[in-house]
Amino acid sequence: MISMKEFKALAQLLDKGYPMKDTLLLINPKFKTLLMQLDKGIPFEELAIYPFHGAFYEHCRFFLTISALPTAILSSLSLIEFKKSIINKWIKETAYPIFVFSFAFIILFIFSGFILPTMMNSFSGIGMNQSVFILINFLKILAIILLFSIFLLILLVLLFMFNKVIQLSLFNYFLKYLSITKEIISYFLATYMVELSVRGCSTKEMIHCLLKMKHQPVMKMIVDDLSIRLESGEDLSKLIADYPLFQSQFKFFFTIGNHTQTMSSALYDYLSYQEDTWVKHIKVASMFIQVFAYSFIGVIVLAIYQMMLLPLELLNTF
Repeated sequence: MISMKEFKALAQLLDKGYPMKDTLLLINPKFKTLLMQLDKGIPFEELAIYPFHGAFYEHCRFFLTISALPTAILSSLSLIEFKKSIINKWIKETAYPIFVFSFAFIILFIFSGFILPTMMNSFSGIGMNQSVFILINFLKILAIILLFSIFLLILLVLLFMFNKVIQLSLFNYFLKYLSITKEIISYFLATYMVELSVRGCSTKEMIHCLLKMKHQPVMKMIVDDLSIRLESGEDLSKLIADYPLFQSQFKFFFTIGNHTQTMSSALYDYLSYQEDTWVKHIKVASMFIQVFAYSFIGVIVLAIYQMMLLPLELLNTF
């Protein structure tokens, strides 16, 4: 199996005119088995791309339908690196709040499950203010509900990603009405259009190229609909502007790029804008997570403080 670094080196050398076999030997002398299969007349794509699964190979199969092998590999790697940069941004913004919440969650369950019952049994004969303990139990139930909701959300995302039938069903009956869905659709369409624009495709050529997108059924369904409307004589700019599944900001940047003939630059600006918007949303969500987590710790500290006062109340009874 060829690594991403080797794919990148291979594409760059092939793009400069190096022969395939010499390039493979130059990158990794261990590719002798691959070379033997190439000598038998088996295409490189059938050996190193088509049999494998994953985001890179799916992108590569798509770009191979509209471009040569080096261009397809470089375009696929560009999309992968682009998505990795987004994920890294999200991880950077959410790592600390998630750590704080996880720590508070563990402390809450240890305290309410082991420490609190023992302390309450020790001072069972003394009248105690139950409000703090009721609040702890409430937070515990709330945390369980939140944990269960996160588990269901992760399960739903996994089903959406790997089951195309469920993906289309959820989209048609529920997801297409959500604003976040429009943002995601617009964002991923823009990433493909930027890459195709860099490769020299016109706006209408992009739509025809995207018709060959088979690995993302929702995107393919949308592009199919756009293509049918274009063939019926509708204007592309008006079609994009009126299309209900696209975000308004995407329509704005697309219109600017189409009118000024700077589509690649306009869509790249849109991607940057959308990333910044998502980062702001993540920061707000992170702030609420931190407040929620600190409230756990605060209630636990309050309960411990009340327990520390119990011996003094016991002395006052004598």
